[in-house]
Amino acid sequence: MRPVIFISLFLAAAVLTGCKSSNPLPKDFYSDSPENRFPPVSVFAKKPSNELASLCEQNTCQWDGLQVDNLYRELEKSQMFQAFANERISAYQIRFTARSIDYNAAVNGAKMVASAATLFVVPTQLKKEYRSEFQVSWNGFELAEYQFAIPYEETFALYKEPRQADRFAAESTASKFIASAQRDGIFTSDFLYAKLQAENYPRDLHVPVHVGEYEHVLTYVYPDPFLGAQLNFKRTGKSAEKTDVFVYPIRQVEWHDAEKTLEEEIDSARKEIDLAVKQGAYKTADFGENQTISFSRDGKIYTGKVTVGTITSEPDQNSDSLIYLFMNKDKFVKIRMTRPATEDKLTRQQADKFIAELLPQLSVPDESYFMANLRRNKRNTGIR
Repeated sequence: MRPVIFISLFLAAAVLTGCKSSNPLPKDFYSDSPENRFPPVSVFAKKPSNELASLCEQNTCQWDGLQVDNLYRELEKSQMFQAFANERISAYQIRFTARSIDYNAAVNGAKMVASAATLFVVPTQLKKEYRSEFQVSWNGFELAEYQFAIPYEETFALYKEPRQADRFAAESTASKFIASAQRDGIFTSDFLYAKLQAENYPRDLHVPVHVGEYEHVLTYVYPDPFLGAQLNFKRTGKSAEKTDVFVYPIRQVEWHDAEKTLEEEIDSARKEIDLAVKQGAYKTADFGENQTISFSRDGKIYTGKVTVGTITSEPDQNSDSLIYLFMNKDKFVKIRMTRPATEDKLTRQQADKFIAELLPQLSVPDESYFMANLRRNKRNTGIR
């Protein structure tokens, strides 16, 4: 009997060592270059859809949390997300579920019992289908849904690692989701704004090319409708000066008290600078009291707030800095001008001149459907 047992164990070892470790399932291609990475996401499990739940009632479905864990690890391992966690709430959220459906569990079970009883390695046909469902949302607004079905068939032996197919499926599913998200651009500002029917800044924000000795050089639309767009202006021959204009929605439902609304928002801008100091972006920042600025052009009166200060950055470089804030339609227009002390001093008179030339030429988008609907819902619920 000894030789027989030896041969059986030898065959088992041969089958085990001959197993392929590379994934036999197709993986979708996607670009993993840094510029194609996705924003931070929070990840959560979700309940299966009615369709998937019904399919599991008719067949043998396996879900012990392991397949979800496998998929979570594969998504995280891709390093396609700037941050990936289920411990904090990000603007973008992914909810997913995963099930493995065994179409011939009873037949395979009998083969496994027979092989255990005889000590022979009986090949078993593994026939599964891996189903997964994804929901992607932004601040509670649903953006996209994906469903993937991956069939898997393999003949394997009693001594082969049983969870290998699960890992293969998770790896393939992760690649399919990432490739689909990249192809559809669901994590881009263009997709988000279009889906929410938010402002179309590239189309509706009209900016003058030149404002005195300043030239408009860049428009950046934030991947967050609440942050809007940023305009960069460059002063002729002075590369170190920074002049940025921010156009973004007023978050309040009503703003009849313009003085109060402007005062609260410019205080928020000052707090952002204080936070930058705490985080080490600046060494110090010292701003004076908020002041009211008002001027008229072509019969229209422009009234806003301004605060003047000095910023010190490493290594002990001082800069003059001014922050202006105005309202236009349902938008804030915030202007930040910062000039190093190594150049000629940035005076209030010079900055006021830039503001007085810019604002009459700047045309901002009308209230978007997204903001109008958001404000309407807040009104109906009594939220201010």
